[in-house]
Amino acid sequence: VTVDTTHGGLAVGDGVVFTNSLTFTSGTLAGLGTFAPANLSTVTFGTNQQVLPGLPDVLGIPTGKLTFNTNVTFANGGSYKWSLQDVSRDDGLSLLAISGNLTISANAGGFTLKLATFDASGASGSAAIFDPNLSYSWAIAATTGGTIQQFDVAKFTIDASAFQAGIYSSDRFSLALSSADHNLLLNFAAIPEPSTYAALFGLTALGFAAYRRRKSQGDKVVSTSEPGSCN
Repeated sequence: VTVDTTHGGLAVGDGVVFTNSLTFTSGTLAGLGTFAPANLSTVTFGTNQQVLPGLPDVLGIPTGKLTFNTNVTFANGGSYKWSLQDVSRDDGLSLLAISGNLTISANAGGFTLKLATFDASGASGSAAIFDPNLSYSWAIAATTGGTIQQFDVAKFTIDASAFQAGIYSSDRFSLALSSADHNLLLNFAAIPEPSTYAALFGLTALGFAAYRRRKSQGDKVVSTSEPGSCN
């Protein structure tokens, strides 16, 4: 099977294991099943190549687990479209499961992580139960028989334009590895509520007021010193 397309790709359904030979030139590998191509020990996502767990365009299922019974490489020009639909469900987010190693070979900013959210109907929109005042950490890729290698956060570009309608800057997101280097984690930093900012401002104002009082008292002590006194 050859996948060489600009706007399409190859998708495997839930419970389906793809074991044919695969020539992957461009396009998207997607689905909820398993890719185990007979001729490849490593599947590389480089220029114009994307991986997408889920079947958003085919069945309206935007999230789920897509498995590769191979090694996987994230290379320059490649992308991973990760989706979130419901924070409260285990299957409400995307997961890339890899039986071998995940190698990040891209240069700085060379591999793009595209973040997207979907509503309950499977259409692009707001994810259920998502609270921007909370911090989150999601496993977006997991290696069951290997590790994540050559990881460096600088190798990734995070595109959050389709996450909750793009209202959160990509600066809110960060990537990290689990302690055993088996999971790639996507973290979201909570946005402080206005009351938090008010409290911080109040503490700053109190600190400044205390400083002014101490300075004023110090000035008074100096002003009462006798001329010519050495003490």
